[in-house]
Amino acid sequence: MFDIVFFENPEKLGFKKVLTVNPIIAASPQELRKKISASKEGLIVVLGADDELNLEAVSSRKVDILLDPDLERSKDFKHHLDSGLTIQVAQLARKNGVAIGFSFDRLFDNGKRVKALARMSQNVRFCRKFKLEMVLANFSFFDKRRRDTHSLESLARLIGMRTDEVKDSLSSVERIMIKKVKGVNPAVSRI
Repeated sequence: MFDIVFFENPEKLGFKKVLTVNPIIAASPQELRKKISASKEGLIVVLGADDELNLEAVSSRKVDILLDPDLERSKDFKHHLDSGLTIQVAQLARKNGVAIGFSFDRLFDNGKRVKALARMSQNVRFCRKFKLEMVLANFSFFDKRRRDTHSLESLARLIGMRTDEVKDSLSSVERIMIKKVKGVNPAVSRI
């Protein structure tokens, strides 16, 4: 199982199986398209934003993970939460093979923790309904915020994932990387 972090040189901290990724953050759809096409990362992660940017992120086949689609949301609707996933976003994510990422790092903000958990729970139900792949990892910017696998499993159960979904979400990064390798090199596809 890989863990995804955003800080530099995790090897010096003694962590094993850590994948360091630079997430793509954009202010407009045009900027997002440019950053996605210019990205040389092995795993392309886009941080969630407003509906327009989320839609643009999942419409690209190059994007692997849309991380926390409910970021940048200030108000919820009267009868449901504004979790960032809509029917249109979910259908495009399914069509283009974009996974939805859930970050443990968001729970360190005490003021927004309850709302973040509720929105994550709603996104899990959306992912289940539209059969989207879910990715659960630390996605931390600071090494002190990293948690072990048991903490990630507890978070997954808290936001409503079933046991099979927990196992799949913790190992989905490896599956995404294997798909990318098989898609690039036909000799590897025989594995």
